[in-house]
Amino acid sequence: MEEPILNADREVLAEIVRLSQKQGLKGREGGWKDFLHSNSLSYGAVYDPMRKSKDILVAFLQTFQEKDQKFFRKMIRRITEYKAFEKFISDFPGQESPQQRLVRLTMEHPHYPRFYSFPSHDEEWMFMPLGKVSEVMKSKTMISIDCEMVLCEDGTEAVVQVCAVDENLEVKLDKLVNPNKAVADYITDITGISAKDLEGVTCSLADVQSVLGFALRAEGEPHNCLNDAKAAMKLVLAKLEHGFDDPISVVDDNLSDSDQAKLLLHKIPVDVPYQELLKLFPENYNVDIKNDLKVRGPSYSTFAVFKDAREADEAFKGIEASESRDSNGRPQKNVFLEISTGKSISFYVRRMRAAAPANGCDPLNKRTAQDETNDSKRQRTCLHHCKHVEDIEKLKQELRQREEEIFELQKIVSALARKKGISCISTNYL
Repeated sequence: MEEPILNADREVLAEIVRLSQKQGLKGREGGWKDFLHSNSLSYGAVYDPMRKSKDILVAFLQTFQEKDQKFFRKMIRRITEYKAFEKFISDFPGQESPQQRLVRLTMEHPHYPRFYSFPSHDEEWMFMPLGKVSEVMKSKTMISIDCEMVLCEDGTEAVVQVCAVDENLEVKLDKLVNPNKAVADYITDITGISAKDLEGVTCSLADVQSVLGFALRAEGEPHNCLNDAKAAMKLVLAKLEHGFDDPISVVDDNLSDSDQAKLLLHKIPVDVPYQELLKLFPENYNVDIKNDLKVRGPSYSTFAVFKDAREADEAFKGIEASESRDSNGRPQKNVFLEISTGKSISFYVRRMRAAAPANGCDPLNKRTAQDETNDSKRQRTCLHHCKHVEDIEKLKQELRQREEEIFELQKIVSALARKKGISCISTNYL
Protein backbone atom coordinates (compact mmCIF):
# COMPACT_ATOMS: atom_id res chain seq x y z
CA MET A 1 0.00 0.00 0.00
CA GLU A 2 3.01 2.29 0.45
CA GLU A 3 4.21 1.70 -3.12
CA PRO A 4 2.92 5.06 -4.50
CA ILE A 5 4.93 6.90 -1.84
CA LEU A 6 8.07 4.89 -2.57
CA ASN A 7 7.76 5.40 -6.34
CA ALA A 8 6.88 9.10 -6.26
CA ASP A 9 9.40 11.77 -7.30
CA ARG A 10 11.16 13.71 -4.55
CA GLU A 11 9.55 17.00 -5.65
CA VAL A 12 6.08 15.44 -5.41
CA LEU A 13 6.81 14.05 -1.94
CA ALA A 14 8.05 17.47 -0.83
CA GLU A 15 4.73 18.97 -1.96
CA ILE A 16 2.86 16.33 0.06
CA VAL A 17 4.92 17.13 3.17
CA ARG A 18 4.18 20.84 2.73
CA LEU A 19 0.50 20.00 2.40
CA SER A 20 0.63 17.99 5.64
CA GLN A 21 2.11 21.05 7.35
CA LYS A 22 -0.66 23.33 6.08
CA GLN A 23 -3.32 20.85 7.21
CA GLY A 24 -1.65 20.37 10.61
CA LEU A 25 -1.41 16.59 10.12
CA LYS A 26 0.72 14.55 12.53
CA GLY A 27 2.07 11.02 12.43
CA ARG A 28 3.47 8.76 15.14
CA GLU A 29 6.38 11.16 15.65
CA GLY A 30 4.34 14.36 15.41
CA GLY A 31 4.44 16.90 12.62
CA TRP A 32 7.26 17.57 10.13
CA LYS A 33 9.41 19.66 12.46
CA ASP A 34 8.85 17.23 15.35
CA PHE A 35 9.96 14.37 13.11
CA LEU A 36 13.14 16.19 12.06
CA HIS A 37 14.04 17.08 15.66
CA SER A 38 13.40 13.59 17.03
CA ASN A 39 15.61 12.06 14.34
CA SER A 40 18.29 14.78 14.48
CA LEU A 41 17.59 15.72 10.87
CA SER A 42 17.07 19.49 11.26
CA TYR A 43 20.50 20.47 10.01
CA GLY A 44 21.06 24.12 10.81
CA ALA A 45 17.32 24.54 11.45
CA VAL A 46 16.58 23.78 7.77
CA TYR A 47 12.96 22.59 7.57
CA ASP A 48 12.17 23.14 3.90
CA PRO A 49 11.01 19.75 2.51
CA MET A 50 12.43 20.70 -0.90
CA ARG A 51 15.90 20.63 0.65
CA LYS A 52 15.56 17.16 2.15
CA SER A 53 16.39 13.82 0.54
CA LYS A 54 13.73 11.47 -0.76
CA ASP A 55 14.55 8.92 1.97
CA ILE A 56 13.77 11.47 4.71
CA LEU A 57 10.51 12.50 3.05
CA VAL A 58 9.41 8.87 2.63
CA ALA A 59 10.32 8.05 6.24
CA PHE A 60 8.18 10.93 7.52
CA LEU A 61 5.14 10.06 5.40
CA GLN A 62 5.35 6.42 6.53
CA THR A 63 4.75 7.49 10.15
CA PHE A 64 1.10 8.29 9.37
CA GLN A 65 -1.93 6.04 9.82
CA GLU A 66 -3.67 4.33 6.91
CA LYS A 67 -6.37 7.03 6.73
CA ASP A 68 -3.72 9.69 6.12
CA GLN A 69 -1.76 7.38 3.83
CA LYS A 70 -4.88 7.04 1.68
CA PHE A 71 -5.10 10.82 1.43
CA PHE A 72 -1.39 11.05 0.55
CA ARG A 73 -1.80 8.51 -2.26
CA LYS A 74 -4.66 10.52 -3.76
CA MET A 75 -2.65 13.72 -3.59
CA ILE A 76 0.46 12.04 -5.04
CA ARG A 77 -1.61 10.91 -8.01
CA ARG A 78 -3.14 14.36 -8.43
CA ILE A 79 0.17 16.25 -8.22
CA THR A 80 1.93 13.72 -10.47
CA GLU A 81 -0.78 14.03 -13.11
CA TYR A 82 -0.69 17.82 -12.93
CA LYS A 83 3.10 17.90 -13.32
CA ALA A 84 2.82 15.50 -16.27
CA PHE A 85 0.21 17.81 -17.79
CA GLU A 86 2.52 20.81 -17.26
CA LYS A 87 5.36 18.95 -18.98
CA PHE A 88 3.08 17.96 -21.85
CA ILE A 89 2.01 21.59 -22.35
CA SER A 90 5.63 22.72 -22.15
CA ASP A 91 6.79 20.15 -24.71
CA PHE A 92 3.77 20.55 -27.01
CA PRO A 93 2.39 24.08 -26.46
CA GLY A 94 0.15 23.91 -29.52
CA GLN A 95 -1.86 21.03 -28.05
CA GLU A 96 -3.32 23.10 -25.18
CA SER A 97 -6.87 24.31 -25.84
CA PRO A 98 -7.96 27.83 -24.78
CA GLN A 99 -10.17 26.28 -22.10
CA GLN A 100 -7.29 24.26 -20.69
CA ARG A 101 -5.01 27.28 -20.74
CA LEU A 102 -7.56 29.31 -18.79
CA VAL A 103 -7.75 26.58 -16.15
CA ARG A 104 -3.97 26.39 -15.92
CA LEU A 105 -3.54 30.17 -15.63
CA THR A 106 -6.22 30.24 -12.94
CA MET A 107 -4.46 27.55 -10.89
CA GLU A 108 -1.14 29.37 -11.29
CA HIS A 109 -2.55 32.61 -9.86
CA PRO A 110 -0.85 33.45 -6.52
CA HIS A 111 -4.22 33.77 -4.74
CA TYR A 112 -5.55 30.41 -5.98
CA PRO A 113 -4.05 28.17 -3.24
CA ARG A 114 -5.28 30.50 -0.51
CA PHE A 115 -8.90 30.72 -1.62
CA TYR A 116 -9.39 27.36 -3.33
CA SER A 117 -7.29 24.84 -1.37
CA PHE A 118 -10.29 22.84 -0.25
CA PRO A 119 -9.95 20.21 2.53
CA SER A 120 -9.93 17.18 0.24
CA HIS A 121 -8.88 14.97 3.17
CA ASP A 122 -12.24 15.44 4.91
CA GLU A 123 -14.68 12.53 5.00
CA GLU A 124 -17.32 14.49 3.06
CA TRP A 125 -14.96 15.06 0.13
CA MET A 126 -15.87 13.20 -3.07
CA PHE A 127 -13.48 12.21 -5.87
CA MET A 128 -15.14 11.80 -9.25
CA PRO A 129 -13.68 9.65 -12.06
CA LEU A 130 -12.33 11.73 -14.95
CA GLY A 131 -12.54 8.99 -17.55
CA LYS A 132 -9.84 8.49 -20.16
CA VAL A 133 -7.16 11.18 -20.20
CA SER A 134 -7.30 11.35 -24.00
CA GLU A 135 -11.02 12.19 -23.84
CA VAL A 136 -10.48 14.79 -21.12
CA MET A 137 -7.78 16.51 -23.19
CA LYS A 138 -10.15 16.77 -26.16
CA SER A 139 -13.17 17.93 -24.17
CA LYS A 140 -14.22 21.59 -24.36
CA THR A 141 -17.24 21.20 -22.09
CA MET A 142 -17.44 23.78 -19.30
CA ILE A 143 -19.75 23.92 -16.30
CA SER A 144 -20.24 26.95 -14.02
CA ILE A 145 -21.51 26.10 -10.53
CA ASP A 146 -22.77 28.45 -7.82
CA CYS A 147 -24.40 27.79 -4.47
CA GLU A 148 -26.18 29.55 -1.62
CA MET A 149 -25.09 28.93 1.97
CA VAL A 150 -26.75 29.36 5.37
CA LEU A 151 -25.21 29.59 8.84
CA CYS A 152 -26.00 26.60 11.07
CA GLU A 153 -26.29 26.42 14.85
CA ASP A 154 -23.11 24.34 15.12
CA GLY A 155 -21.13 27.23 13.60
CA THR A 156 -20.72 25.63 10.19
CA GLU A 157 -22.13 26.68 6.84
CA ALA A 158 -24.41 24.44 4.80
CA VAL A 159 -25.50 24.42 1.17
CA VAL A 160 -29.21 25.14 0.56
CA GLN A 161 -29.18 25.74 -3.20
CA VAL A 162 -26.97 24.64 -6.08
CA CYS A 163 -27.15 25.91 -9.67
CA ALA A 164 -25.12 24.96 -12.73
CA VAL A 165 -25.03 26.18 -16.34
CA ASP A 166 -22.99 25.01 -19.33
CA GLU A 167 -20.95 26.99 -21.86
CA ASN A 168 -24.17 27.75 -23.77
CA LEU A 169 -25.69 29.24 -20.59
CA GLU A 170 -28.24 26.41 -20.54
CA VAL A 171 -29.48 25.48 -17.07
CA LYS A 172 -28.16 22.05 -16.08
CA LEU A 173 -29.08 22.12 -12.41
CA ASP A 174 -31.20 24.35 -10.15
CA LYS A 175 -31.91 22.56 -6.91
CA LEU A 176 -32.87 23.41 -3.32
CA VAL A 177 -30.96 21.33 -0.77
CA ASN A 178 -32.01 20.28 2.73
CA PRO A 179 -29.05 20.98 5.07
CA ASN A 180 -30.30 18.27 7.48
CA LYS A 181 -29.16 20.29 10.49
CA ALA A 182 -30.48 23.16 12.59
CA VAL A 183 -30.14 26.51 10.79
CA ALA A 184 -29.30 29.61 12.83
CA ASP A 185 -29.51 32.19 10.03
CA TYR A 186 -30.97 31.72 6.56
CA ILE A 187 -29.45 35.04 5.46
CA THR A 188 -32.63 35.61 3.47
CA ASP A 189 -31.64 39.12 2.36
CA ILE A 190 -28.72 37.54 0.52
CA THR A 191 -29.82 34.03 -0.42
CA GLY A 192 -33.48 34.80 -1.04
CA ILE A 193 -34.25 31.55 0.79
CA SER A 194 -36.31 31.14 3.96
CA ALA A 195 -37.29 28.20 6.15
CA LYS A 196 -40.60 27.99 4.29
CA ASP A 197 -38.80 27.41 0.98
CA LEU A 198 -37.13 24.28 2.37
CA GLU A 199 -40.33 22.70 3.71
CA GLY A 200 -40.73 19.30 2.10
CA VAL A 201 -37.31 19.43 0.40
CA THR A 202 -35.73 15.98 0.56
CA CYS A 203 -32.76 16.52 -1.75
CA SER A 204 -29.49 16.23 0.18
CA LEU A 205 -25.98 17.43 -0.59
CA ALA A 206 -25.01 13.85 -1.45
CA ASP A 207 -27.82 13.76 -4.04
CA VAL A 208 -26.51 16.94 -5.65
CA GLN A 209 -22.94 15.62 -5.62
CA SER A 210 -24.05 12.47 -7.43
CA VAL A 211 -25.75 14.60 -10.09
CA LEU A 212 -22.79 16.94 -10.54
CA GLY A 213 -20.40 14.00 -10.77
CA PHE A 214 -22.13 12.44 -13.71
CA ALA A 215 -25.08 13.54 -15.90
CA LEU A 216 -26.32 17.09 -15.28
CA ARG A 217 -29.97 17.96 -15.73
CA ALA A 218 -32.04 21.13 -15.47
CA GLU A 219 -34.95 21.64 -13.10
CA GLY A 220 -36.91 24.55 -11.67
CA GLU A 221 -36.97 28.29 -12.25
CA PRO A 222 -34.01 30.70 -12.09
CA HIS A 223 -32.84 32.11 -8.75
CA ASN A 224 -30.11 34.58 -7.84
CA CYS A 225 -27.83 31.58 -7.46
CA LEU A 226 -28.48 30.75 -11.11
CA ASN A 227 -27.72 34.30 -12.19
CA ASP A 228 -24.35 34.12 -10.41
CA ALA A 229 -23.50 30.86 -12.17
CA LYS A 230 -24.37 32.45 -15.53
CA ALA A 231 -22.29 35.53 -14.71
CA ALA A 232 -19.25 33.35 -13.97
CA MET A 233 -19.66 31.49 -17.26
CA LYS A 234 -20.06 34.77 -19.17
CA LEU A 235 -16.78 35.95 -17.65
CA VAL A 236 -15.03 32.77 -18.80
CA LEU A 237 -16.49 33.10 -22.31
CA ALA A 238 -15.39 36.74 -22.48
CA LYS A 239 -11.86 35.78 -21.47
CA LEU A 240 -11.74 33.05 -24.12
CA GLU A 241 -12.99 35.53 -26.72
CA HIS A 242 -10.67 38.43 -25.86
CA GLY A 243 -7.52 36.41 -25.14
CA PHE A 244 -5.25 36.02 -22.13
CA ASP A 245 -2.74 38.84 -22.42
CA ASP A 246 -4.92 41.78 -21.33
CA PRO A 247 -7.60 42.20 -18.68
CA ILE A 248 -11.19 42.17 -19.86
CA SER A 249 -12.26 45.75 -20.38
CA VAL A 250 -15.71 46.84 -19.29
CA VAL A 251 -17.49 48.77 -22.03
CA ASP A 252 -19.87 51.16 -20.32
CA ASP A 253 -20.78 53.45 -23.23
CA ASN A 254 -24.19 51.81 -23.38
CA LEU A 255 -25.00 52.07 -19.69
CA SER A 256 -28.70 52.57 -19.17
CA ASP A 257 -30.00 55.67 -17.40
CA SER A 258 -30.98 53.52 -14.42
CA ASP A 259 -27.46 52.08 -14.13
CA GLN A 260 -25.89 55.54 -14.32
CA ALA A 261 -28.07 56.56 -11.37
CA LYS A 262 -26.30 54.01 -9.14
CA LEU A 263 -23.15 53.85 -7.03
CA LEU A 264 -21.62 50.50 -6.14
CA LEU A 265 -20.83 49.99 -2.45
CA HIS A 266 -18.43 47.08 -1.96
CA LYS A 267 -16.10 45.36 0.54
CA ILE A 268 -18.64 46.08 3.30
CA PRO A 269 -18.13 43.86 6.40
CA VAL A 270 -20.89 41.24 6.55
CA ASP A 271 -21.83 42.13 10.13
CA VAL A 272 -22.90 45.64 9.06
CA PRO A 273 -26.66 46.00 8.33
CA TYR A 274 -27.12 47.49 4.88
CA GLN A 275 -29.49 50.14 6.31
CA GLU A 276 -26.49 51.69 8.11
CA LEU A 277 -25.04 52.69 4.73
CA LEU A 278 -27.66 55.43 4.36
CA LYS A 279 -25.63 57.48 6.86
CA LEU A 280 -23.01 57.98 4.16
CA PHE A 281 -25.24 60.33 2.16
CA PRO A 282 -26.92 63.64 3.12
CA GLU A 283 -30.62 63.43 3.96
CA ASN A 284 -31.57 65.67 1.02
CA TYR A 285 -30.72 62.81 -1.37
CA ASN A 286 -33.56 60.42 -2.15
CA VAL A 287 -31.29 57.37 -2.06
CA ASP A 288 -32.30 53.72 -1.79
CA ILE A 289 -29.84 51.08 -0.57
CA LYS A 290 -30.77 47.82 -2.28
CA ASN A 291 -31.19 44.73 -0.10
CA ASP A 292 -30.04 42.46 -2.94
CA LEU A 293 -26.66 41.85 -1.33
CA LYS A 294 -23.81 39.94 -2.97
CA VAL A 295 -21.63 38.23 -0.36
CA ARG A 296 -18.03 37.21 -0.96
CA GLY A 297 -16.38 35.78 2.16
CA PRO A 298 -16.22 38.36 4.97
CA SER A 299 -17.71 41.20 2.93
CA TYR A 300 -20.63 42.05 0.68
CA SER A 301 -21.61 44.56 -2.00
CA THR A 302 -24.81 46.38 -2.92
CA PHE A 303 -26.04 49.42 -4.85
CA ALA A 304 -27.07 52.89 -3.76
CA VAL A 305 -29.78 54.03 -6.21
CA PHE A 306 -30.41 57.75 -6.77
CA LYS A 307 -33.06 59.77 -8.62
CA ASP A 308 -30.85 60.21 -11.68
CA ALA A 309 -27.23 60.13 -12.90
CA ARG A 310 -26.61 63.78 -11.97
CA GLU A 311 -27.59 63.16 -8.35
CA ALA A 312 -25.41 60.04 -8.21
CA ASP A 313 -22.42 62.04 -9.51
CA GLU A 314 -23.04 64.81 -6.98
CA ALA A 315 -23.25 62.31 -4.14
CA PHE A 316 -19.97 60.71 -5.22
CA LYS A 317 -18.20 64.07 -5.47
CA GLY A 318 -19.52 65.05 -2.04
CA ILE A 319 -17.84 62.10 -0.32
CA GLU A 320 -14.68 63.35 1.37
CA ALA A 321 -12.22 60.52 0.77
CA SER A 322 -9.21 59.73 -1.39
CA GLU A 323 -10.12 58.73 -4.94
CA SER A 324 -8.52 55.90 -6.91
CA ARG A 325 -9.41 53.65 -9.86
CA ASP A 326 -10.53 50.05 -9.95
CA SER A 327 -9.03 47.56 -12.43
CA ASN A 328 -11.31 48.88 -15.20
CA GLY A 329 -10.61 52.57 -14.66
CA ARG A 330 -13.79 53.39 -12.75
CA PRO A 331 -13.40 56.01 -9.98
CA GLN A 332 -13.86 54.78 -6.43
CA LYS A 333 -13.32 56.12 -2.92
CA ASN A 334 -12.26 54.32 0.25
CA VAL A 335 -14.66 55.68 2.89
CA PHE A 336 -14.89 55.37 6.66
CA LEU A 337 -18.29 55.38 8.37
CA GLU A 338 -19.28 55.27 12.03
CA ILE A 339 -22.34 53.04 12.50
CA SER A 340 -24.91 53.04 15.31
CA THR A 341 -22.83 50.71 17.50
CA GLY A 342 -20.04 53.30 17.58
CA LYS A 343 -17.82 51.09 15.44
CA SER A 344 -16.00 52.64 12.48
CA ILE A 345 -16.06 50.59 9.27
CA SER A 346 -14.23 50.93 5.96
CA PHE A 347 -15.54 50.10 2.49
CA TYR A 348 -15.49 51.41 -1.11
CA VAL A 349 -17.91 53.54 -3.13
CA ARG A 350 -17.53 53.25 -6.91
CA ARG A 351 -19.02 54.97 -9.93
CA MET A 352 -20.58 52.86 -12.66
CA ARG A 353 -18.78 54.55 -15.56
CA ALA A 354 -15.03 54.64 -16.20
CA ALA A 355 -13.34 58.03 -15.88
CA ALA A 356 -12.13 59.77 -19.02
CA PRO A 357 -8.31 59.87 -19.25
CA ALA A 358 -6.92 63.24 -18.16
CA ASN A 359 -4.85 65.14 -20.77
CA GLY A 360 -4.66 62.09 -23.01
CA CYS A 361 -2.90 60.06 -20.32
CA ASP A 362 -4.44 56.93 -18.89
CA PRO A 363 -2.69 56.32 -15.54
CA LEU A 364 -4.42 52.98 -15.06
CA ASN A 365 -3.14 50.86 -17.91
CA LYS A 366 -0.30 53.15 -18.97
CA ARG A 367 -1.32 52.96 -22.61
CA THR A 368 -0.04 55.68 -24.89
CA ALA A 369 -2.22 58.44 -26.32
CA GLN A 370 -1.88 60.41 -29.50
CA ASP A 371 -2.20 64.20 -29.89
CA GLU A 372 -5.70 65.23 -30.93
CA THR A 373 -4.37 67.10 -33.96
CA ASN A 374 -2.53 63.98 -35.22
CA ASP A 375 0.38 66.34 -36.01
CA SER A 376 2.54 64.58 -33.46
CA LYS A 377 2.87 60.87 -32.81
CA ARG A 378 4.90 61.48 -29.67
CA GLN A 379 3.83 59.24 -26.82
CA ARG A 380 2.59 60.90 -23.69
CA THR A 381 3.42 59.53 -20.28
CA CYS A 382 1.82 60.06 -16.95
CA LEU A 383 4.10 61.88 -14.53
CA HIS A 384 2.03 61.23 -11.45
CA HIS A 385 3.31 58.03 -9.90
CA CYS A 386 2.74 57.02 -6.33
CA LYS A 387 5.84 55.44 -4.80
CA HIS A 388 3.81 53.84 -2.04
CA VAL A 389 1.34 51.85 -4.17
CA GLU A 390 2.95 48.52 -3.32
CA ASP A 391 2.89 49.28 0.41
CA ILE A 392 -0.74 50.32 0.21
CA GLU A 393 -1.72 47.14 -1.64
CA LYS A 394 0.15 45.05 0.91
CA LEU A 395 -1.70 46.76 3.76
CA LYS A 396 -5.02 46.23 1.99
CA GLN A 397 -4.24 42.53 1.64
CA GLU A 398 -3.39 42.26 5.34
CA LEU A 399 -6.63 44.07 6.20
CA ARG A 400 -8.65 41.61 4.10
CA GLN A 401 -6.96 38.72 5.89
CA ARG A 402 -7.83 40.22 9.28
CA GLU A 403 -11.45 40.69 8.18
CA GLU A 404 -11.64 37.04 7.16
CA GLU A 405 -10.20 35.95 10.52
CA ILE A 406 -12.75 38.10 12.36
CA PHE A 407 -15.54 36.60 10.26
CA GLU A 408 -14.48 33.06 11.20
CA LEU A 409 -14.19 34.00 14.89
CA GLN A 410 -17.69 35.48 14.82
CA LYS A 411 -19.06 32.18 13.59
CA ILE A 412 -17.24 30.27 16.34
CA VAL A 413 -18.47 32.65 19.06
CA SER A 414 -22.01 32.38 17.74
CA ALA A 415 -21.86 28.58 17.81
CA LEU A 416 -20.44 28.49 21.35
CA ALA A 417 -23.08 30.92 22.58
CA ARG A 418 -25.89 28.75 21.24
CA LYS A 419 -24.30 25.60 22.64
CA LYS A 420 -24.14 27.10 26.14
CA GLY A 421 -27.60 28.64 25.86
CA ILE A 422 -26.33 32.21 26.02
CA SER A 423 -28.73 34.77 24.61
CA CYS A 424 -27.09 36.95 22.01
CA ILE A 425 -28.08 39.03 19.03
CA SER A 426 -26.30 38.33 15.76
CA THR A 427 -25.97 41.12 13.23
CA ASN A 428 -24.36 38.87 10.62
CA TYR A 429 -25.83 39.24 7.17
CA LEU A 430 -28.51 41.73 8.23
